[in-house]
Amino acid sequence: MITIQGASAHEVYRDTLLTVMSEGASVEARGLQTKELLNFATVIEEPWNHCHFVPGRRWNPWIAMSEALWILAGRNDVAALLPYNKRIVEFSDDYGKGATPPTLYGAYGKRIHYQIENMIARLEKDPNDRAAILSIWQPYDLHANTKDRPCNDMIMFKLRDGKLHMTVINRSNDLHWGLYAVNIPTFGILLDWLAARLDADMGTQTHLSNSLHVYTSGEGMVPNWDITKNMLAHSFEPLPEMPMHRLAFTEAIPLDTLVEACNAALEGGDDYEGPIPFLMFANDFLRGYRLGRLETIWDDCRHVDSYSDWLKAAQIWIDEKP
Repeated sequence: MITIQGASAHEVYRDTLLTVMSEGASVEARGLQTKELLNFATVIEEPWNHCHFVPGRRWNPWIAMSEALWILAGRNDVAALLPYNKRIVEFSDDYGKGATPPTLYGAYGKRIHYQIENMIARLEKDPNDRAAILSIWQPYDLHANTKDRPCNDMIMFKLRDGKLHMTVINRSNDLHWGLYAVNIPTFGILLDWLAARLDADMGTQTHLSNSLHVYTSGEGMVPNWDITKNMLAHSFEPLPEMPMHRLAFTEAIPLDTLVEACNAALEGGDDYEGPIPFLMFANDFLRGYRLGRLETIWDDCRHVDSYSDWLKAAQIWIDEKP
């Protein structure tokens, strides 16, 4: 087991890449060349820091934000993610085939939604419980004919000394487009909400990647390899300062209220009016992207002082656009 641990993804991303590239084995998977390390643990000590600003890495925060809310809302439809990620259709088995609505087979939120309240109840009944688990992978996934077999398969929680710790088990993790683009921020936001529900502090966020890999060649992998080359070229530059970030969930809200707020933010319905400042910010942040109002997004979002890390990531993405 190889472990890299740090305060945030911002601190450990580059070291993780350097480790995979220097120590990883060359493995061909599905006709594509990769550098791969097995059984890699990424431990985030301050998981309320959801963003990263690594030189050479142009990261799209709207994709991460929209997927986080989509998971919390328990959805599996393509339509809710499409305004923020045009490539999402490539992973749908039924997009363009008359399905209403087109869906994603492996959608995490849809799979864990009905388990969440029972998992919370276990920890409320016994804070030392060791069976607080959300299962994503199901037996039928082993033989399913799909483009979207779940990569993250199990989420385990432990409540210790007033802190909620989370471990995500992943069978196959693309370092750039999986672990750091969406997995760390989206599961971090899930942990944030669950900690508030349990009146606990956020503990560690650990991702156990059975296969952590970087694509080095192959059709369709050019953007992925470009990220690697860009980050390696900037590997000796100091990291920018991490802006202050408040907890996403400053108080507990029930699941049905959370779902309603996330759906409103994703679909552009009525503004979310509280009591969670982060969801007000997310509502405005996603709307600005949908409407193409990127240059004024600083002025259009409520609670910008509390979540300026997301806006900094957005500004980098805008400034470095090819």
